[in-house]
Amino acid sequence: MRKTILLLLTTFAIIIAGSHATQAQNLLTNPGFESWTVNGVPGPPDAWELAGADITASQEATTIHGGTYSSNVTWSNTSTVRFEQVEVPVTAGNNYEFSFWVLDNDPGGRARVTIRWYTVDTSFISGYYGGYSSDSPDWQQMSSGSQQAPALAVFAHVEMRFYDVSGWSGSATIYVDDALFEDVSTADAVIV
Repeated sequence: MRKTILLLLTTFAIIIAGSHATQAQNLLTNPGFESWTVNGVPGPPDAWELAGADITASQEATTIHGGTYSSNVTWSNTSTVRFEQVEVPVTAGNNYEFSFWVLDNDPGGRARVTIRWYTVDTSFISGYYGGYSSDSPDWQQMSSGSQQAPALAVFAHVEMRFYDVSGWSGSATIYVDDALFEDVSTADAVIV
């Protein structure tokens, strides 16, 4: 009887400890765009980079999803432009999810979530390219869902990609906030 009770208590303790271990950590720096000390209000926010011509990511204090600031992303280029964090460490074989909130109320532009996987020498392996945002006066969450880092992956580039669409007026503006990149491998595991 004592052994049965001890076994049940041990199992219960493992389940409780396991449930706390599954709370994933955000792997991004400055994911809510709250820090703007390096480049100031014109941006981009600390730890974030812009790629492509004619794109800005400036501080926004009125149109926000959470916290004090979001980022106002404006571009005037018909080529793909990116707002990204590069060389985020990952473990090959683990599952990751990248998400962010977007307010896309501009008919001339769209956003999408992208994860690109790289080797230790920063050679591109493969990528995940999600669906596009849609025009809405409300915030919408863009998410990659669970994506497995391929063999040899050491880094991920997490990217918010922006595109022009038909009806392009020469520029577009979309607001982004509350980015999250996490290892969801333990959350994907089933406790038996």
